[in-house]
Amino acid sequence: MNKINKVVFTTIISACAAMANESFGGIGISFQQENDGVKILDIIPNTPAAESKLQVSDKIIAVDGISLKGKSVDDTKQLLRGPKNKPIEVTYVSNGETYSTILSRVQITVKSLDQKDIENWYGDKKELNSSEIETYASATEGDKKLLAVLQKGAVLQDKEATSAKNLDGIYAEKAKAAPAKKTAAKPISNSTAALKSFDRKNIAFDLKEAGKTTVTITNVDGKQIAQFSLKDAKAGYNTISWNGEKVPNGSYTVSIDHNSSTSGTVVTLK
Repeated sequence: MNKINKVVFTTIISACAAMANESFGGIGISFQQENDGVKILDIIPNTPAAESKLQVSDKIIAVDGISLKGKSVDDTKQLLRGPKNKPIEVTYVSNGETYSTILSRVQITVKSLDQKDIENWYGDKKELNSSEIETYASATEGDKKLLAVLQKGAVLQDKEATSAKNLDGIYAEKAKAAPAKKTAAKPISNSTAALKSFDRKNIAFDLKEAGKTTVTITNVDGKQIAQFSLKDAKAGYNTISWNGEKVPNGSYTVSIDHNSSTSGTVVTLK
């Protein structure tokens, strides 16, 4: 391995997926440190970064309002990592335009995959395809969800054959099934309210008649994010202003309770 390749390889491992056999809260990217920020080299599938509009080659220039200009790799890692589920604001440049997005960290575990163990698993095979390697990585960590396999710091791509050298498994915690909630069934078909639009600034809905209205936003775990009550909402088109800039990207349910009727709509924030 020449000197240049060694530097890039070390940067990818230490920045993205950390050192092997480590667990931390992150967003799921590998990057290369540059003077004015970090360039995204790869995005781990099924992570917050993969579910956002971040793309390979975008440059992250700030985290939570702190500029990455002149920062070291370790400084950047400290800013990108944090407790799982804690929101993080990422400012980045894509195609010459500057954007900002809010992501929610997930707990990521990196485990070094032993070359001999993989080869023995498949009867001393020296060449394996990516599917075989992913099967091994998933089976040996049954309590975690496999997100991807990295080879020399980059996401392993579909190949006809590859070796079992320099592999790391990237895992996330498996979601725990939430106990079913016992609630009285409410007829959606007879709802007198309908969601019209939803974004980080406004919630618009239509009512068939005037009356007391409560709008509730919950996340996929059933946790209430926000709630708004109108004592006497008018019939027809209504709008509620709210500040959702700090709410992480993801799926949410907007429920509208109106005159003893409830409607629920699944929406996505990006």
